[in-house]
Amino acid sequence: MEKTVKIFEDLQKKYPQWETYLEKKIYDEKCVDEIKISINEVLGYVKEQMMFFIDREDEEKEHELWNGLESFLEERVFEKIKDLLDQRLIIYRRTLVLRRDKIDMAKFIEGVFTNLSITYDPAFFSQNDVYGIKDREEFSDAAAAVDQVISVHVGRHFSKKAALKDFADRVGAGENALEVYGRLYEENYAVIQHNLYIDRVNELSRQIEFFMENLGDE
Repeated sequence: MEKTVKIFEDLQKKYPQWETYLEKKIYDEKCVDEIKISINEVLGYVKEQMMFFIDREDEEKEHELWNGLESFLEERVFEKIKDLLDQRLIIYRRTLVLRRDKIDMAKFIEGVFTNLSITYDPAFFSQNDVYGIKDREEFSDAAAAVDQVISVHVGRHFSKKAALKDFADRVGAGENALEVYGRLYEENYAVIQHNLYIDRVNELSRQIEFFMENLGDE
């Protein structure tokens, strides 16, 4: 915790305006300057610490780190940082079972692509034993998380290189799993993109239908 606090103190000394920048410009990808790079380095360090605790299922250390930051940072800045890191860590947390139980991640990824992303088979969520996962809820949560990442990558038009980098960061996948992910991503990009497009059209249709049904009630 002392090292983490010192990193923030050094950031404060070097860039006194970093808190304002964090609140206003951190999402502006065009503003790639020294301040943003330094902030990302600090957040990256904290994220690595949290990932370490997640993999060891050490909730006490997680809370200790958050509490330490909360006592050191202003409330609005702490909430911003926690929100940013929570978003980045949610997939890593939900796929813990894959790393903890040393699951064949390549096989698991292929199962998600085949049964959730390309076509949908609800029976897949009951196939935890096939993939060596004892707890069905953990299996379902991890599968849904990986499917979500695939949808984000295709929906935001990630290149293969960018998708692999992000998947490795979010899930902690090894080389073999990444090779499978990259191949399936490339081979099925157009199909999944079409599926997402249809889903969005259907959702828009439901919203329009709901609006029209309730128009006369106002």
